[in-house]
Amino acid sequence: MDRLLFCSPWGSGVIQTVAEALEQLDPGRQRLLGPGEREPQLQPAGERQLLLSDQQELVEWAPLLAAWRLPAVLLLPAAERMAADAALHAALLLQLEVPLLGLLQVGGPWDAQQRRSDGLPWLGHWDPAEPQELAAFDDMIQLRFQLIDPAQGTAALQS
Repeated sequence: MDRLLFCSPWGSGVIQTVAEALEQLDPGRQRLLGPGEREPQLQPAGERQLLLSDQQELVEWAPLLAAWRLPAVLLLPAAERMAADAALHAALLLQLEVPLLGLLQVGGPWDAQQRRSDGLPWLGHWDPAEPQELAAFDDMIQLRFQLIDPAQGTAALQS
């Protein structure tokens, strides 16, 4: 997997926290996607992670993400509307055939039984107070990528 997109619902406030944690883990260059023309922002420039700014509507970016076939992780802050936001945004990405690798709850208490009943591809829960724990999801994300695109997943593991 050459590049991975981290996205969240508009105004979720989690992207900056994830960007800071990724910098500490040093998995390669990252780029924050923001306002302005979208297509040029998706042109490869050596970054490993793309992060869709919290102030950008995922709904507006989704068709372009689908065209680029960017594998995505959907980040959701623990909140009252988390299950609804998760279902809505995951359905959008799946409908447009964006390779959705999974959903990650950021902060708050993790309710495993409730997340299973959501019927969504949850990766789990990440506590922003423990930035290094974000690395624990690397293997799971890589495995999901292999399931979605076995040929590219194998090639990415060998690079």
